[in-house]
Amino acid sequence: MKLRDVLLTGFLSRSFTYKNFVALLNKRELLERKELSNHEVYRYSKLNGKNIALFEDFSLEEALEESQAKKIKFLTILDDEYPLRLMESYEPPIVLSYQGQLELLKECCLGIVGGRVYPKNAAPILNNFCTELMPQKIIVVSGLAKGIDAIALKSAIAHQGKTIAVIGTGLNRYYPRENQELQREIARNHLLISEYPPDSGAQKFHFPQRNRVIAGISHGVLVASARNHSGSLITGNLALQNNREVFALPGECGDPLYEGSNKLIQAGAKLVLQAEDVSSEIQYYW
Repeated sequence: MKLRDVLLTGFLSRSFTYKNFVALLNKRELLERKELSNHEVYRYSKLNGKNIALFEDFSLEEALEESQAKKIKFLTILDDEYPLRLMESYEPPIVLSYQGQLELLKECCLGIVGGRVYPKNAAPILNNFCTELMPQKIIVVSGLAKGIDAIALKSAIAHQGKTIAVIGTGLNRYYPRENQELQREIARNHLLISEYPPDSGAQKFHFPQRNRVIAGISHGVLVASARNHSGSLITGNLALQNNREVFALPGECGDPLYEGSNKLIQAGAKLVLQAEDVSSEIQYYW
């Protein structure tokens, strides 16, 4: 079995933990040049117990045929198309499942994140931003959650822009259900990404992990609104740690919907008032 197939099998069978993947990839130079026996896979990945049975009983060929029928493809960290900026981020996903236009990852990507509960002026502000940014071929990246995420994606699409949605479930699931049609539209005509096997349901810990992927594939991140200790604040902080351009819309002092945003500005995020404040900083990635 080739190393790439081992990664896909470990991912789709759920037999590998992140530590198993890392242990295997530490021997990448040796293993990429050879066919691996199951015994070698277990030895180099340090796989044991019931996970060995999961790996052995899994048919990669059948899984790939089923995924192909649903237009689901897979990108591994071994592939040339894997974005370097994501590879250099914290704990990059070993395998991504996707539907749509993978080439969008090569473009200038702007993450836009915010709360599920958001200020009244956030939607018109984002719409105005997209009016100016979409003609510049900037790709909007977001998480497909209700609230700011969905607003950002819909605004970009409405202005003939392209989008990338990173979701916290498998690609065969819709969460939240109210964004089902938006998810289908993005899968058909844009790019839908997940770091989970296609049938994975929503788990609480999936969403902070998703945030690091948004920060990892984006050249810059715009935080439209963020409460303190929110997922949006986490994404903004991850982007700062990854040396990305981070932008934040300021809010009134004392407004809990902007408490996280204002803290990001204190930490070094750029205060933005208009779309030009964003485009002038990320124009070098076009």
